[in-house]
Amino acid sequence: PRVSLRTGKIVGVEALLRWLHPERGMLMPGDFISAARHSGLIVPMGYWAMNRLCSYILQMNEKGIAPLRISMNVSHEQFVAPKFVSTIESILNSMNVSGERFEFELAETELVDNLASITHEMQLLEKLGIRFALDDFGTGFSSLPQLQQLPITSLKLDSSHVQQVTENDDSANVVRAMIYLAHGLELKVV
Repeated sequence: PRVSLRTGKIVGVEALLRWLHPERGMLMPGDFISAARHSGLIVPMGYWAMNRLCSYILQMNEKGIAPLRISMNVSHEQFVAPKFVSTIESILNSMNVSGERFEFELAETELVDNLASITHEMQLLEKLGIRFALDDFGTGFSSLPQLQQLPITSLKLDSSHVQQVTENDDSANVVRAMIYLAHGLELKVV
């Protein structure tokens, strides 16, 4: 869940992919994402996740659960895959789910390194109602003009910055500065 610090209410959820391996048990993304990338399965895995999340949204609707935005990581490989936008639009249409229910998270390092190749896709997806978050903020070298030109609505601060805020004044100051920067750009902070 994503909880508002102001209200204490759940304002969204983040979808986290796990693999229940028959022999090794529950595997975290670090245990299989690299293999999925190298084997060419990262793109179909992303579409599978999108379909699955649409099914969950329909189940939440049936149970009367208030509409929440679901945040999911989208790899650079998926963004540059042929027909990425049309496939996402097809999934949403076939499942009768609004794009407004989704936020795609893009890793800062992947976004900065590949800005030219995904900007157009981001703009097309934004027209479907999908929002964007810059994940792992503070680990790459984002340029402020780039941030202002992209349809990003949230910055997700990297945990390496947040973990020490109560014990280290420098960490607290860096996080405070990132929050002020985000708010100055009218972005939400996670």
